[in-house]
This record gives sequence, structure tokens and C-alpha cells, in this order.
Amino acid sequence: MWRRCSCKPPGFSLVEVVLAVGVFAFSILALTALLIPALSSVSTVSDNNQAAGVISKLDAFLQTRPFSSVYQWVAGGREKVFLGYSLASEESGGSPREIVREPGDSRLDLEMRGAIGPVMMMEITASDANPGAEINPVLPEDLSTYRKAYLVLDVRIYRLPSLGPDDRAIDVIDGRRAVLILNFRTAVNR
Repeated sequence: MWRRCSCKPPGFSLVEVVLAVGVFAFSILALTALLIPALSSVSTVSDNNQAAGVISKLDAFLQTRPFSSVYQWVAGGREKVFLGYSLASEESGGSPREIVREPGDSRLDLEMRGAIGPVMMMEITASDANPGAEINPVLPEDLSTYRKAYLVLDVRIYRLPSLGPDDRAIDVIDGRRAVLILNFRTAVNR
């Protein structure tokens, strides 16, 4: 004769499985929500590290140039544009170097396509912190009329996107797709 066992069969019921999957999905969703701000923070730290490297290189570059040439770059309201990036064709494996080009220079397209990693653009203009330039930071064209022992410069650092197959460097550099990372001030002495 068969007897019925009053004990529960081993395993989980459908309700228990659905509840366990729901708790697991809710936990994963909460962890994913925490991951998004963390990734944004990592991107910001990366941009700041790159900007710090660019600042030190650019400042060293400016300090080694004759005062007259730095003055002429920004006199009369002009700005000077510097680009910094690594090239795949370099034997050193793409060590960072500063490329100084005018925005319309035809070599930019080729070099920016061969860049490894981010392309950083630095725009340098005369600052309104220069003595006598509080209202208008435009400096006179003639250096002999500038009597101060130093020149204060405003620098804006942008991260440029990679060039697409139909993009021209000048279109990217003109700021339509550049992302401003940092503004800072520096000075050069006579």
C-alpha cells in the first residue's frame, strides 16, 4: 500500500524563485545607478590629469620663448593656438609633444588623424589682469609702448574630438565640437 508523505518536496517554489530574481535584479540596478557617477568622475579626473600635463608643458614652452614673440602672439587682440598630441609615427611610441600650428595649417589634418589619444588645444590671449588693460585686454601692436616687466595671459584648454573621414582639422578647431576642460592664467617675464 502506498502512503503519502506529508513532507515538502525538495527545491524551490515558483514564488521563491521569482522573489529571488527580483531582489537580484533590484540590487544590480542599484549598483548600475552608482556606476554612472563613478565613470563620470573618472572621466573628469582623466581630463584634469591631461590638462595638468599640458599646463606644465605649455608654461615651460612659453617661458623659453623671447618675450617679444609671446607679446606679438597676443598683441592687438589676437590669440595664439597650440595643439598637443602624440603621433603614431613617432619612433618613441608616441611620446607627447607640442605642435604649434596656425589653425589653417594644412599639416593639421594629417597630424590629427595620426594622433594617439586626446588632442588638446590651448588658446592664449592677453588677460585683462595686465596693468592698464582692466577694461579692454587688447594690447598695443608696438611692444615699445608696453613698459611692464611681465605679461599676463589667459589660457583655455580644450579637448578635441578625433577627426572623422570627412572632417577637416580647422572645422574641429574652430570650437564647434571642442570641449572646454580648463581656464587658467599664467605670466611671462621680460
